[in-house]
Amino acid sequence: MKTLGRILIILIAVFVVVGATYAISQTAAVQALVGQPMERGAAGDRPAPPDFASGQNNPAGEMNGRPSGGREGGGGQIETLGRNLLKLGAIVVAVQVLWPIGRRVKLTIASLVRKNRSNVRRTA
Repeated sequence: MKTLGRILIILIAVFVVVGATYAISQTAAVQALVGQPMERGAAGDRPAPPDFASGQNNPAGEMNGRPSGGREGGGGQIETLGRNLLKLGAIVVAVQVLWPIGRRVKLTIASLVRKNRSNVRRTA
């Protein structure tokens, strides 16, 4: 249960950092700093949406010139987010499982070294 709590705390911290980064990256000031084109006109002072290769500015239903019904290439943003969160969760679980094993191995090696030192002292 303690391990599960640690995993949840780490995931919550990751969500907070990712959310804050996303929120900050959507501001006009940050987009101007990184060189995103900004468009003025009927939309007011809002920046124009970025021209990503994923087809966000393509006509409705098309991605990179293909209709959205085809399953070629990657999925949508939610699918990508899910895959990334799954990878992150696997890494967190792996670290939480391997950490106690590594600590046990380290303690075993330390006790063996201590035993060897005491045996060397007795024989000398």
